Amino acid sequence: MRADLDKPGYGNEISGGGGGASLAIRAVSDLLEAELDGSGVARPEAAGEPGAAGVANASTGVLGWFCTYTPEEILLAAGLDSRRIFGTFNPVRSADIYLGSNLCPYVRSCLEGAIKGRYGALDGAIMTTSCNAMCHLYNAWRRARAGSTRITGSIGAAGIAGVTSGTAGRDGRTGGGFCYMLNVPRLAPQAARVQSRGRAWVVEEAEAMEDLALNYWERELRRLIQELSSRFGAAFSDEGLYNAIRTCNETRELLHSVYLLNKANGCYGCGRAGAEVEGTAGREGREGLAGPEARGITIAGTDLMKIVKMSMSYPKSRFNAALRRILARLSYPYLHPQSVTPGQSTPRPGVLVAGSVCDAPVIEIIEDAGARVVADDLCTGMRYFDGQVDLDEAERSGNFVRAIARRYLNKPPCARMYHASSRFEHVYDLVREFDAKGIIFYGLKFCDPYLYDHIGLRRRFEERGIPVLLLEGDYTAGGAGQARTRVEAFVEMIS
Repeated sequence: MRADLDKPGYGNEISGGGGGASLAIRAVSDLLEAELDGSGVARPEAAGEPGAAGVANASTGVLGWFCTYTPEEILLAAGLDSRRIFGTFNPVRSADIYLGSNLCPYVRSCLEGAIKGRYGALDGAIMTTSCNAMCHLYNAWRRARAGSTRITGSIGAAGIAGVTSGTAGRDGRTGGGFCYMLNVPRLAPQAARVQSRGRAWVVEEAEAMEDLALNYWERELRRLIQELSSRFGAAFSDEGLYNAIRTCNETRELLHSVYLLNKANGCYGCGRAGAEVEGTAGREGREGLAGPEARGITIAGTDLMKIVKMSMSYPKSRFNAALRRILARLSYPYLHPQSVTPGQSTPRPGVLVAGSVCDAPVIEIIEDAGARVVADDLCTGMRYFDGQVDLDEAERSGNFVRAIARRYLNKPPCARMYHASSRFEHVYDLVREFDAKGIIFYGLKFCDPYLYDHIGLRRRFEERGIPVLLLEGDYTAGGAGQARTRVEAFVEMIS
């Protein structure tokens, strides 16, 4: 059983149905991890990192990625597996040779992991122009000298050489040195429409900008397809893209179901057998996620982060099958949800976490302080899976690549996207939907886009009477702990 269930707010046992029997509490993320490990999937190193003992399978290869604007559907249609690279969560030493210490700690942590050989199972990596630091990572990644096979595949002493052919990857295949930069436009179509504010001449301009951004992004995705075909011998087809879209859409749908369960209730001591999880009925007529009475199952903000991280770290089809089995064991609580978590005499206030890359230690601190993380606006959370590719549009038009491009541009935007007002309104919608009492904004040190974004967000929400707390972190487990006192004071204020 997970150790942190002994922390305040979670008892070791709860009283379940059927005569009040005492039942051990289990976390949903633990159940899912056990299901994945038991399904023959090798457990990735370091909680989701594709290390040397990682996730070899029958795919053409494995590519690492960093930003949620990376189109996983295209990688899947190419017969490639993909893994998000999360870094080491430890102090950075070796990467400082290539990147200044006043650069994004997430980027430096990822390069540190590469230099230390954590990504030996990868055949390459895809970066995006998401920020200036990521562009620096692209250059450093290509030039870093590993001295052996450390960064990706068998690259030799010369390190990664961009997309130079002839470098042997895992199992000796060509493409081990694949390193690709994907140019992402800064204007999302939805943001262009928000900017128009209903004025006719601006609407016309916004529509033109929307077409420009979408056309540009579609060309970028087609350029990626050509590069993958050239380097890995990938054969793309409409059928392959259709199946890849269905698989990724299902992942998003399942993750959304997990968040709905967390929204409804944090602890499942009882439930109605056979109840369907709201919002999970498939578009293709798939049965709803239903199951027997769930007893002693907890779901918390840390579980949400861990489950989303697993979805980025395991093969999509295997992850989907495992999470379907877990959700089938839970009943959607139609009765009034428990407002008090076991061991607590008062309700735990709901908090929304927003900001840049954030991991479970930060969420644990918030929940240890007595709050419940009910929703987030994070690229390691809801921004990753919110919004689906419109398969109906793709089939009508016959242009699956454009449908994929539209989804990624229209998904909830991060701080590097224009326009800020659309982001703030999206966060406000989440606050209302999940009944959050406050916002904790987590920004990595030296992350200029998000630290700048925080100023406008704080002003917008404090005008509406919603308190905002800013936390800065250095992407290490020790750094997160320094914020504990401030978080406790904030939670006390909103309780």
